Amino acid sequence: MPPALIALLSREQLPEGKPHLLLHPPDHLVVVRLGDEVFALDQRCSHAGASLINGAILGRSLACRAHGCRFDLASGLLLGPSDEPLRQRTWLVERRGDAWAILDQPLPTSPSPEPPP
Repeated sequence: MPPALIALLSREQLPEGKPHLLLHPPDHLVVVRLGDEVFALDQRCSHAGASLINGAILGRSLACRAHGCRFDLASGLLLGPSDEPLRQRTWLVERRGDAWAILDQPLPTSPSPEPPP
């Protein structure tokens, strides 16, 4: 059975490089568009539970304003500065014509890499 549609969002609804809150109880999402790519992640930081909606876009990552943890937009992998093996849950996004479908399917995660010695 295909995953359910959470939302269908147009380019106008997703300003470039600006986090967009998508209400989907109980898992609210933050959606970010970079060019023709759209990423969806859990809205609460896996480090301290702060909202990522006001996070800063740094390249292809989203930084939490509370403690500065940066998460890769595509994989959810923690890029720093914490050395904890954290990951944000990411969600399936599909291009549909001139819009993007955010689907009710968390993406599988691979094991987090070991922290450097």
